[in-house]
Amino acid sequence: MGAGVTRHIAVIGAGVVGLSVADALLDRGFRVTVLEKDAQEGDGCSFGNGGIVVPSHFVPLAAPGMVMLGLRMMADRRSPFGVESLTNFQTLSWMARFAASGTKAHVERCAPLLRDLNLASREIYGRLVGELGAETGFERRGLLMLSKTAAAHHAEERLAEQATKLGLKTASLDAAGLRKLEPGLDMDVMGGIHFEDDAHLSPPAFMRGLRARVIGRGGEVRAGQTVSGFRKEGGRIAAVVSGEGELAADEFVLAAGAWSGELAATLGLRLPMLAGRGYGITASNPPQ
Repeated sequence: MGAGVTRHIAVIGAGVVGLSVADALLDRGFRVTVLEKDAQEGDGCSFGNGGIVVPSHFVPLAAPGMVMLGLRMMADRRSPFGVESLTNFQTLSWMARFAASGTKAHVERCAPLLRDLNLASREIYGRLVGELGAETGFERRGLLMLSKTAAAHHAEERLAEQATKLGLKTASLDAAGLRKLEPGLDMDVMGGIHFEDDAHLSPPAFMRGLRARVIGRGGEVRAGQTVSGFRKEGGRIAAVVSGEGELAADEFVLAAGAWSGELAATLGLRLPMLAGRGYGITASNPPQ
């Protein structure tokens, strides 16, 4: 490509990862086009989540005891956890890899990496919130993990000890301490842990602000574009293929969330990803 010609980057997915990548690419002077399968803004997981930024979540999901916990939960019809199909090879392969990773050594190796990633994410969120010029509800007030039983509280205290060793700030509180910190708390709990380094924000507000920022800086966001594959030329990806036709670009970023594995497979790549669903409850803010 000749001098002075702006390189064009196509980003697949307009979730928080895709839009954050697009924003960073605009910082570097690239021309950016983002393709998003949802026609209606607000349908993706980046809008419908708890909005917590959690350096305290440094323990990987694949940890000792998680496989047995999962099996017990699968046997309980009231459990929020289940697997749709145990006959699917992709599911079985993922579960086998998950089980093999559930070791103490794996946790010790991953914990500092996850801590660093989450701390870096918190700083980037803080910077972006300051630049968006929109009300996102971003606050660094920490996260409270509440316990109803002594056993649950001791388990959280052990996690807090690990967090302290990793340089994170924590505080163990009894019921009175919790109500002093959070006067609106009216729950039958015996205590809890305050993970002081955590933060939270409003996902819909942040996503609307980030999308507007990308568009305002010259990026293009095309909604309702379901990507089905890629066209290759000379061993390189030349264009992304969607129901609306082809989009040629110089480079491509795959940030399609749960659909990334499916799209990567069209290129002969196997990503060990398995989609999941979660539950969320929206409640009014308690009195301050």
